[in-house]
Amino acid sequence: MEYNKKRWSYKDLEWLKNNYQHLGVTECSKQLNRSKKGIVSKCNLLQLKLSKESKSRLLSKPPTECNVNPDKFYSIRDKEVAYFLGFMWADGYLNSSTNGSNHLITVKILEDDMIKLKPTFDRVGKWNYYVRTYDNAGWRNTETMTTNNKRVFDFLVDNGYDEKSVVSPDKILSKIPNELKSYFFLGLSDGDGCFYYYKPKTGSVQRQFTITSSYEQDWSYMVKLCDDMGIKYKVKLSSSVNPKSGNLNSSSQFRITNKVGIQKLGGYLYKSFDIDGIGLPRKYDKYKLIIDG
Repeated sequence: MEYNKKRWSYKDLEWLKNNYQHLGVTECSKQLNRSKKGIVSKCNLLQLKLSKESKSRLLSKPPTECNVNPDKFYSIRDKEVAYFLGFMWADGYLNSSTNGSNHLITVKILEDDMIKLKPTFDRVGKWNYYVRTYDNAGWRNTETMTTNNKRVFDFLVDNGYDEKSVVSPDKILSKIPNELKSYFFLGLSDGDGCFYYYKPKTGSVQRQFTITSSYEQDWSYMVKLCDDMGIKYKVKLSSSVNPKSGNLNSSSQFRITNKVGIQKLGGYLYKSFDIDGIGLPRKYDKYKLIIDG
């Protein structure tokens, strides 16, 4: 390719001033049909600098070479990504180092559950998995899934995942297509939800679906979902003092305690379970027990 060696026009100089900080040397070279050396020389003369965000982006791997491709999150088209985002809202956490070298995205759950969910998570990207075993017979093994990815990390922070214990996931829900939103709620249910069924020898059968979170949790997203589906619900706030430690224990719980409501919610969550198998089978089985029992 022959680069233009003509003198710089006022128009080209203004374009360079306005765009270099965002595009960098390579793209400016293409747009202006000039050599990279010429672009660098002119930028040095004009004292033009790349922005911090652009420098980080340009020095990073292309999205397709990342273990977890951030483009899958910028434009959500996969049901597995929508499910992961719901599960991450429930059971995931973010951790960054003070020097900015690490941006860890982590999910830690029971090993038995992770075995069931790995096929779904592995369609989102390539994760690092670690199993922790316990000598105590009463403790079950756990498995941690993690990746170090600044762009996905920043996407999650921008959409409220760093404060998910107190806010409603409205930002991330606005980015998930309507036809995939049920997978977000399924992931949320598999992480923090519980289907409960108890049939005593005498007395009434107990059925309920609950999601438990912090005392300050904003449940408006669940309220909207249930209102749209005509489901009756309750929000229960609990607070007590531990007599031994003196610490305050508090939580809030979103509850559906009627069979009709649970059936409507389960029908929404599991409408594709028999087709794609996304979700925890043990929770699906408990839902079916509630409906059939």
